[in-house]
Amino acid sequence: MTDLAENSGTGLVEKKIAILEMDRRVSLSLRIVLDGLSDGYFQIVIVDEPASADMALVDLDREESVAALRALRAKNPQVQPLGLSSSNASLNGFSVLRKPISPEALLKALEMSRYSKSPAIVSPARPIDSAAEFSFYDPETLLLGSVLVAVERAKSRRCAALLRLFGDQVIAVDPDAISPVAMTNITSARLTAYATTLIDFSHRPDSSLLPAPDLRLIEREEMAKIADCKTFHLEEFLWRLGSLSSRGRLPEDFSATDRIYVSRWPGFSSLENSSVDARILAYLLPQAASPLEIARNLNLSFAEVSRVLSAAYAAGIAGLARREADELWAAAPDSAFEAMEAGGPVEQKKSLVRSIIQRIRGDR
Repeated sequence: MTDLAENSGTGLVEKKIAILEMDRRVSLSLRIVLDGLSDGYFQIVIVDEPASADMALVDLDREESVAALRALRAKNPQVQPLGLSSSNASLNGFSVLRKPISPEALLKALEMSRYSKSPAIVSPARPIDSAAEFSFYDPETLLLGSVLVAVERAKSRRCAALLRLFGDQVIAVDPDAISPVAMTNITSARLTAYATTLIDFSHRPDSSLLPAPDLRLIEREEMAKIADCKTFHLEEFLWRLGSLSSRGRLPEDFSATDRIYVSRWPGFSSLENSSVDARILAYLLPQAASPLEIARNLNLSFAEVSRVLSAAYAAGIAGLARREADELWAAAPDSAFEAMEAGGPVEQKKSLVRSIIQRIRGDR
């Protein structure tokens, strides 16, 4: 283990800690809360140069943080990692704290590290090199985008909406009904082809792209007059269209390292690939996770994870995790962080620290 230096001013042993490639707000809040804390034996010192650290704090939900640890341990094999994670995953070789954490739990974990051997980094069961292996698509350039626009417009006007393609092929949606529905006379094979064909918004007659659908808001009673259509639960139709649109890609609203949540189980009974879909949904329901983390921990392909997240996104039950429970701990307002970064007054720093610790402990 790396030799620990004694602080001549306090007589305490210094524990030098590096914070590796974390979100700016998370990194700054960790630095503010931890720097100078002591358990009576050692005093925490946050260092800017990771190579000089005794321990590295690693956000296991962020691929860049894990990659930074691998690079650091190639230079300094004795540095001890302490992982922070939003999942229940048990990673061999890591001491892991589950978010949200408290300063007390973190300090205790750092204290226990005095008695631990330096752990090794263990590769996941299925090797995943980087977030760059995910690819993306823009829903607005596909039929999915037009259908989602129709749903939102109909919902805002409390009516139904009708999309018409090639004159006689239609998709009708009624999102405000007691049981929201979608109706279409487009065959399954054609819908599969249309879902991945780019839309031509210029209406060129010689284009090989899908012509932009004509959108019209209609009264709910008109839905019953549309002949020869198959009826679906609206959420099921959107799920299927999102799944078909994916082709192994994520909607560009997401990134491979963004933490994504699923708000609830889908409101219909049949999933296309029940085993894979159910595993991913069950993993996401208790906590948010990134596509990269899901692929790694469930040993699934990028394409499988992207397809399910695209379907959940289209159905309106998945989104970027911005809820307070998904954070490391509650952060202070941006203005306070900006003042800190600009070298604000000492009293402002003390007030910020108090604010963070009070919110961590629930004293609001």
